[in-house]
Parts: sequence; structure tokens; C-alpha cells
Amino acid sequence: DWSSDVCSSDLPARLDPLLALAVMIASRAVIAALLLSLLVVGLTLIFGRAWCGWLCPVGTLLDWIPLRRRKGAQKALPEYLRKGKYILLTVILVAALFGNLSLLLLDPITLWIRTLSGGVAPALNTAFTALEKFLAQFDFLGGALQWLDQLVRPALLPLEPVGTRLVWLPVLIFSAIVLLNLLAERFWCRYLCPLGGLLGWLSRFALIKRQVSGECTQCGACARACPTGTIDSQRGFQSDPAECTMCMNCLGSCASNQTRFSAAV
Repeated sequence: DWSSDVCSSDLPARLDPLLALAVMIASRAVIAALLLSLLVVGLTLIFGRAWCGWLCPVGTLLDWIPLRRRKGAQKALPEYLRKGKYILLTVILVAALFGNLSLLLLDPITLWIRTLSGGVAPALNTAFTALEKFLAQFDFLGGALQWLDQLVRPALLPLEPVGTRLVWLPVLIFSAIVLLNLLAERFWCRYLCPLGGLLGWLSRFALIKRQVSGECTQCGACARACPTGTIDSQRGFQSDPAECTMCMNCLGSCASNQTRFSAAV
């Protein structure tokens, strides 16, 4: 069971509104431990998709990994592709209605935890074990190795990974998400992330939104700086609050200081 393993294993999972909603729909019950996700809902209703821009581990990693297409190398992808995340969100919730939570593997927090526990942690454990065996040849290191092993296990390297079913699948999906950056910066966040779809829908009602002054010089610097490509030159360089991740890259790029994040009026 994907959901039971993940829900019991990690605080980020308890903060995940999509995971909480799907699990409670499937179980037909309110699960107290998952009500922590209301903190993220509240954050979104105030600051929009700030989770996506500042807290999501998958989005952060996609920003860190220097794997993206050369700007201007290809035409921009069509805007209708952004509907993909809402389609995935709908499919996941409809499946949950019928008691099926297997598609939660496409939830970014679930995927992150599964990738770490099923791929990264075992690889690190294998490397650490090999290092221990090599160093064990030196008798004078015996005490230090025992201390190091007790320090690392189970605090950093669990004795048993969380979940054992299809451990290769999350790693494969996560690798594909990284490679999609070659098509567009943060392709996953723009077009596919179902959690982003849920938070994007909530962000339409957010208190704080990106706004552009009427004195904008139309230089386009903010649009070039936007990692999700949501700043539209056809609408006076305004942005869709459902797509804006509140990264604030546009603030630093605006030479005329006509961009601000403030309460919608």
C-alpha cells in the first residue's frame, strides 16, 4: 500500500494536501495525522503557490539540476498543455473515490519519498557498507567504525527501506521528470504536477498575488526570468495566479520596479 507506507514515514507527507485528500476520500474517514496539510492549504490561500516556489523538494531539485534546454532553442510549448496537471489531479481523485490510491505515486511528495527510500537510500547504504568492509581491515579503526555505524544507522540509513514493492518505478519516473527539463524549464511543475494543480486552483483565491503597475515599460525582463513561463506579454505582463509559484525572480529583473507582490484589490 503506497499511501500507508508514505503517510507513516515522513513529515512532508503529512503536509501534502493532495495525499491527505486522496487518502481520506478512499478511506471515507478524517485522518487526524493528515490534517497538518491544512497548514499548506492556509499558506496557499494567503501566498498562492508559495509551496511550489519555496518548499517543494521536487521543484527545488529541478532548479538545482543544471539540465535545461538552451533558451530560444525551441518554440514555447502550447499553453493548453498546462491542463495536464488538472487532468492528472482529477484522475487521482476519481480513482481514490473508488478506493484506488496507486496513482498517488504521481504525487510529488509521495514520489520524492519513494525515490529516496527505494533508490537513493539503498545506493548510499551499499556504498557505506562497502566502505565499512574496506576500513574493517585496519584493526585500529574497529572502535571508530562501530561508533560510526551506530551513528549512521538507523538515523540516516534506515535498517530497512520504506516499502519494497516496485522500488525501481519511482526512480524511473523521477528520472523522467528531471529529463523533461530539456523540453521546458520546470516542465513537471508547469504541465504535469497534480499537487501543483490542486494548489494552483486554490491560488486563484489567494490574498497575495503578483501585480504589475500601469507604468510597466514592457521590456519583457520579468517574462524571461519566470521559471514557469506564466508572465504574459499579451496581458500587460501580468501572470496567472494559478501558475505563478511566487519565486519572485521577476522582482529582481524589473529595472523600473513596477512589479510587486501584494494583496489583491
